[in-house]
Amino acid sequence: MKTAIQKNFFKLLLLHRRIGLVVIWLVLWLAITGILLNHSDDLGLDEKAVKPSWLNQLYGLESTPVSSGYKLGQGWLVTLPGAYYVNGRLIVADYGPLVGAVLLKNEALLVTSESVVVLDQQGEVLEIQGAFNGLEGEFLQVGVYQGQPVLRSSVGRYIGNADVSEWQGFSASSTGIEWSILTALPSDMLKKISALENPNQPTVSLEKFILDLHTGRLLGRFSWLFIDIVGLLLMAGAISGFVIWFKLKVT
Repeated sequence: MKTAIQKNFFKLLLLHRRIGLVVIWLVLWLAITGILLNHSDDLGLDEKAVKPSWLNQLYGLESTPVSSGYKLGQGWLVTLPGAYYVNGRLIVADYGPLVGAVLLKNEALLVTSESVVVLDQQGEVLEIQGAFNGLEGEFLQVGVYQGQPVLRSSVGRYIGNADVSEWQGFSASSTGIEWSILTALPSDMLKKISALENPNQPTVSLEKFILDLHTGRLLGRFSWLFIDIVGLLLMAGAISGFVIWFKLKVT
């Protein structure tokens, strides 16, 4: 029959083995991520992006899904992170929050709260207009009146000529102005937008992801707890191993 000392020794041995199993996995984790980080430049980890939506959400980079835009002729104008989608073309720029868009005879206007961006029929940026062109205040709305663009700002309204080369004050009634209105996107357009590769979309590099795995920072505010647990397990394994060795030696 086992004595109390034998039972306690067996429990200590079992605890040491379990700690050892956990420590083995932690050491493998640290070793593999450490080796990858040591060869990061050779593997090009800093140039590779990880794109799972759950990971972007973990890093706080998950953008709100696009669900609405402004009708522009037969196409659409949509705001994306650091870019605009215009009739099948991606304009990588940030001119400010979008307030509307109108299609004229030869040009299209992309209007944000700060700028009037003049585009050609292919979606190329021709000119960016603002205070230098006599347009003052924060831009709130854009529309079309008898083939001419109308802009409403925080200080008044302006009307431009057909080729958008000049603007002047506009005090006529709002009757007849077709304002650009934010509208829900159809399902086919939602699919196109979701499939776009936007170079300005925030991403996390594979190097950063592995580094955060290695240091435990991926756990956010609980990273300190991860480091503490690793340290405590290593100490517990060392102490229990020494006690086992000492008991075996003296018996």
